[in-house]
Amino acid sequence: MMKTTYHNCFRSLGLLFFAVMLMLLLFSAGGCRRWSHHGDIDGHWQITSVELLDEQGEITETLHPQDYYIAIGLELLQLYYENTVCTGRMYVDGNMLEVDFSKVSNNPVWLRENCGFMETVDNYKIITANCDHLVLQGSHSRISGRRW
Repeated sequence: MMKTTYHNCFRSLGLLFFAVMLMLLLFSAGGCRRWSHHGDIDGHWQITSVELLDEQGEITETLHPQDYYIAIGLELLQLYYENTVCTGRMYVDGNMLEVDFSKVSNNPVWLRENCGFMETVDNYKIITANCDHLVLQGSHSRISGRRW
């Protein structure tokens, strides 16, 4: 009878040890990833139009790029066109997006002339960001895209 009691006790301790180790594994595995906190704006977007604006906010030119893409994730915003990649730091606060291409971008003229992004720190209002469309409104451009 004594042998059975010890056997049950060791079995209970083994199950408890297994449960505790499983919980520790689950908690530690979750800490290895960085989760996005930007919501629907994160992801890959194909730029469908860039409307360049003057100082009064009037459209001066509308560009319809063919193969321009934006990738947004964590604290980075990257623009892609063929072999050109421009990377900028970004910060989202509510419906405002701040993008800084001044320190990490390698092609500022291309950004301004083709994508409507400035080569310095710039702020954009997030007009639309859902599962299908993205519209960013800046002081000098309105950038529209679709999820890619």
